[in-house]
Amino acid sequence: MYDYYGSQDGDLKAVSETVAAAVGAELSRRESSYIGEYYQFKSASGEELAVRANLLTDEDGEFYQWPEYSGYVTVVYARAGDSSWLDETRAQLAGVAGLVFLAREDGDAA
Repeated sequence: MYDYYGSQDGDLKAVSETVAAAVGAELSRRESSYIGEYYQFKSASGEELAVRANLLTDEDGEFYQWPEYSGYVTVVYARAGDSSWLDETRAQLAGVAGLVFLAREDGDAA
């Protein structure tokens, strides 16, 4: 189960710091050859919170990782096995300026 949030702020580090402060968790910087730089928190019980660029570039040009959220340059997603952690996280992120709740999806969406 996933919750998605969008931000117009393209500074992944700044967004991750703001999200981390809101939820009380540290998001670690990661690097991927496919998605580039991103920030992620994973709990011992499997919940995940990530901050990623939505607009990516490869050898064919630019593309949106989440085209349905193309109005946002940064996507934050929360993943959990059930809705209780997602509900708690949504309440914590509700006060974050510039972060908009977009959708909840079941399954392996991210």
